[in-house]
Amino acid sequence: MDKLENLKIELLSEYLDTGSVETFNILNNMGDVSIPYFHYPMLKDERRNKFYEIFLSENAHEKIVMDVGAGGGYLVALALKYGAKKVYAVERNWAMVAILKHIFKKEIASKRVIVIHKDALTLEKKDFEELPQLIAQELYSDNGVSEGVFNIFRHLRKNHFLEKAVVFPNKLKIFAQVVSLQNEADHFLSSVDSFIVKPIRYNDRARWVPCGEEICVLDSDISQYEQKITTKLTFDLGLDATGIRFWFEGSDTSGKHVLSNDVSKHDTCWANLVYPIPKALLGTKRELQIIFEKNNFKLFFPS
Repeated sequence: MDKLENLKIELLSEYLDTGSVETFNILNNMGDVSIPYFHYPMLKDERRNKFYEIFLSENAHEKIVMDVGAGGGYLVALALKYGAKKVYAVERNWAMVAILKHIFKKEIASKRVIVIHKDALTLEKKDFEELPQLIAQELYSDNGVSEGVFNIFRHLRKNHFLEKAVVFPNKLKIFAQVVSLQNEADHFLSSVDSFIVKPIRYNDRARWVPCGEEICVLDSDISQYEQKITTKLTFDLGLDATGIRFWFEGSDTSGKHVLSNDVSKHDTCWANLVYPIPKALLGTKRELQIIFEKNNFKLFFPS
């Protein structure tokens, strides 16, 4: 990372340690010091937190653990709590790196925690004293993939980080369901271009009504992903259908531990994405092509 980010990390660390207003003012004049908003609801999501705690309580003892995208360090803290030998906390956001260094100051001094300030796509073996035996990740987003989980694990596999490591969670399923949106005038986008590039985001169940079966559009092991996955499925777009809702499930290989952002079944820190359907296609059965590539997926209705 560049010298400016390293300086900002030092200043934020000093502020966290001392509470110096002068230090904060210097830092604030250098740019944004806000914490990414999504960290707050994540830390309050009991289902998400329990999902990771159960697995780490059963698997972290005496292991060398890597947390990819460590954020504020919740998974790092859990790994330490349940006896990890060492934890590598990989984080690219400079403000979160400063927070990690503040929270785990004692563990860093004893070399039980090592903070790596890098984008996970640039990790190299020389960044590690010992390669991880367990890799914990929470790189899911509302649609499951847009934080780059596939690309990151493709990089880790090609650089031989995964040969002896357990990845958790490693299975990713993405589901779709035709729904009826409420307040159509506020939420409907009519053109196909808008359909592809401008998803509607919300987590309010009162704004949509399920009217189709749940369809699994992706079932993949993130540690085995190559470059591109294309799925073609037929959807019944009834006259009352105005959108297609997407959500994900993450799990271990056995399926024993499952994390889901399906807001129809439970509260979650994630939203669901609802893509509007072009009016010309309503009342038909149409094939939907979904292409998973790089950090996102694209939707097309072939003519």
